[in-house]
Amino acid sequence: FEQVLRLDPGNMQAQQRLQSLQTTTEPTSVASVAPLLLVPPDEAVPTATPISVVLATDELFSQAQTAFDQKQWEQAVQMFDRLVGLDPNYRSKDVQAMRFDALRQQGLALVADERYEEALRALDQALALDPEASEVKAERELVALYVDALGLWRLDWARVVQDLETIKQQRPAFLDVGQRLALANDAWGDALSKQGQWCLAAERY
Repeated sequence: FEQVLRLDPGNMQAQQRLQSLQTTTEPTSVASVAPLLLVPPDEAVPTATPISVVLATDELFSQAQTAFDQKQWEQAVQMFDRLVGLDPNYRSKDVQAMRFDALRQQGLALVADERYEEALRALDQALALDPEASEVKAERELVALYVDALGLWRLDWARVVQDLETIKQQRPAFLDVGQRLALANDAWGDALSKQGQWCLAAERY
């Protein structure tokens, strides 16, 4: 539970369980444990009285909003997650809306950075907040098809071409889908030529 509090100082369940254990095993140490205690990361058990920092929900929301306004999506998401952990009812509509948008924007930024698996996770988290978000669903589908095509590259040209064609039909300018589709068709044509399937190879070329 101390490890949990080092990673997430606002985890109320961990605080309660840790205090419960300390009440049972170390009655004299309970008074030194304050709510939302930030335990030094390099010490498993504090050797001196630690400095407790209570992050008010208003302050944390302000920090999250600042990160959001500065387009620091990952930091904004982390702060909104901590805020929800502290108080799920705190400005719930505002927090959920900004948290959703931060996750969506984070997903798009990760796609641009070619970090596709991470992008899918961010988009999935956004959809968990708003399952009916059509734009996010469409983006997630295109990224998933693209990742599938990359995973099958050189292994199954028919499937690769099918996935890339689906992406191109829906959004021709998505990443490098046009160039990659041409390369896949050319490589598939070479494979068919080696098998003596000249007519099918010509279709690919």
